[in-house]
Amino acid sequence: MTQASVGQSLRVVGALARRSIDQTFRRPQFLAPILLFPTLLLAINVGGAGRA
Repeated sequence: MTQASVGQSLRVVGALARRSIDQTFRRPQFLAPILLFPTLLLAINVGGAGRA
C-alpha cells in the first residue's frame, strides 16, 4: 500500500468510527449493553485466570 492509500483508509475508518459513536450517543438505550457485556466478559475472564 502506498502512503496516500493508507492515509485515505485512515480517513475512511475515522469517519465510520465517528458516525458509529455519534449514533450510539443519539440512542442512549444502546449505551448500557455496549458497556455492560464487555465488562462482564472481562470480569469472567479475570476471575477464571486467577484460578488457573
